[in-house]
Amino acid sequence: MWDDFISRQIRRTNRNLFLGGTAILAILGLILFACWRDAYNFVLGPFPVQSSELVSITNPGLPKRFFLKVQGEKSFDTGMRVVDAGNHDKIRGEVVALVVNKRLLLVKTPVNNQQLQFTGTLTAVPAELFNGLVHPWEEKHPDLKGTFLPFMLDATGFRKGDNLWAALGAAIFGGLGLLLIGIPVKRQLQPDSHPLLTQLAKYGGLQDVRMRLDSEVRSEGGGEKFGAMQITTNWLIHAAAYKTNVMATQDVVWAYPKITKHYHNGIPTGKTYSAVIRDSKGQSLEINGKKDSVPKMLESMQRRMPWAGGAPFGFGFSKGAVFRFSSSFARFLWYNCYTSCDSTSMSEKASAFAAIQNVESVSRRCRRYFSIPTTPISAPIFPGRRRGVLSSRDPLESHSGGTETL
Repeated sequence: MWDDFISRQIRRTNRNLFLGGTAILAILGLILFACWRDAYNFVLGPFPVQSSELVSITNPGLPKRFFLKVQGEKSFDTGMRVVDAGNHDKIRGEVVALVVNKRLLLVKTPVNNQQLQFTGTLTAVPAELFNGLVHPWEEKHPDLKGTFLPFMLDATGFRKGDNLWAALGAAIFGGLGLLLIGIPVKRQLQPDSHPLLTQLAKYGGLQDVRMRLDSEVRSEGGGEKFGAMQITTNWLIHAAAYKTNVMATQDVVWAYPKITKHYHNGIPTGKTYSAVIRDSKGQSLEINGKKDSVPKMLESMQRRMPWAGGAPFGFGFSKGAVFRFSSSFARFLWYNCYTSCDSTSMSEKASAFAAIQNVESVSRRCRRYFSIPTTPISAPIFPGRRRGVLSSRDPLESHSGGTETL
């Protein structure tokens, strides 16, 4: 069984994923336990109820089942309306009296169509309704006092509005918790399919790469650290909480700072700082950090990877760099073919890409190492670009919450 740096990272991320999913399910379980009656009725209701059982209820907050389907004998229009608080001309519901086992049950319904069966939740009678309807009725008919049941039925919709959004949120969080638990379980059952091992396989034999990486991390004491980022002689290691990414330093072709401004209702709430690193294999890393640590990390990378400064991107961000990265990516692949040979010196590696004007010249340079057919493309070097210079005046600033891009 492996016990190297990569194995420790795999165990750490799997443990964090499992604990994160367990925490989400535990919090969701506590919330459901606190409002178990609502959850029980929302999921399993409505429940049919007998008239004799309904009239025996004295407090609507006591029964386990309160989302009911009630069948009455007759219904009467009380003349009471439920109007919108902001617009009294807008009627949101009506109140009818339903005869149930010689008692009267007040029912709030969206439309009074003289129906005798209603589905809704048991609630207390509002003070306005009691003072405006029940109390005057009992004063007018003292012999019928107690005819109205001490609760009412709200038939305007239990599975709507806030309750529906709450159920949807609970389902999403529950699914997220199960997903976070399922990921490490699947990786334990199928360890070879772990994404970190898939990344490392791109750099050669998996066992050899793991041994070289572990040896380098041990010999350099973990390398230079910038938060979750570790930089060694040959590797960039981003050990985030739930995922570890590894990138070979020899493949780095572009790195630049990124500043994201955050707004809330048009008011600035702060900035976040990160470094974006791209390599010739198409992999991209975004490393979050503090305002001072991101430039220091890029400066350290610039010292360790001088060849990246010879590319038309290097360290820093300027307008048009994204276009140049996209249109010249094929040339990066050829550049790697040339510089990946062990006989290529550092000075050749630093100048190889800058000297290449098109794919045809690349193929001529690579012909002694590879015999791959090429298709000429036009991907000119943009002269005048300051290469290999880290400038604090040209970070990429993105936005969050409706801000402008600087």
